[in-house]
Amino acid sequence: AVINGLVDLYQATFEIRWLKLADKLAARMIAEFADPDGGFYLTRADQPDLLIRQKDSYDGATPSGNSMAAHALVRLGVLLGNSDYSGYAEKVFLALAPDVEKMPSMYMNLMNAYHFLRFRPREIAIVGDPISPDTEKLLSTLNSDFIPNYLVCLLNPNSLAADEAMELIPLLRDRNQLGGKPTAFVCENYACKLPVTTADELAAQLSE
Repeated sequence: AVINGLVDLYQATFEIRWLKLADKLAARMIAEFADPDGGFYLTRADQPDLLIRQKDSYDGATPSGNSMAAHALVRLGVLLGNSDYSGYAEKVFLALAPDVEKMPSMYMNLMNAYHFLRFRPREIAIVGDPISPDTEKLLSTLNSDFIPNYLVCLLNPNSLAADEAMELIPLLRDRNQLGGKPTAFVCENYACKLPVTTADELAAQLSE
């Protein structure tokens, strides 16, 4: 849940430190809690006096640990271009698939995560200073309607962290402003449409 929150926080602020922390926590989660056969345990393997390692799988009033882990890893896998993260998410789906088939209503959040993986999200890269009015218009377009399964990242060419952002997020590499204006790239599986610079053009691409 914290990893998912950090991804959301990055997409709200575009401060690269939140995405780096999410990446760090995801790697630790895999190292300490992953089951090689798929899914994640509630306890670490080195926990003393441990009789059995349980897995949290049912989505009840709160989502299960496994569904939250899968959703976090799917999103990070896309943003960071990390196929290992996506692979661990796929193992969660495979491990729980027989149970989901028997009682799908108990795995709603897990199926949301699977939907995100199965139907590739739109990857949206914005190149521009976030305090620029034209950049704000592009970002407002993303928030003006419900867009299922999308991830957004931003490259501020005026920021000292621009190189770090490009190193961490493959979608931001080799992205330039068009005519010196804040520019949006709408992509699927890293294949992008023509770049646009206005809110109307971005809205048109998103509605396709």
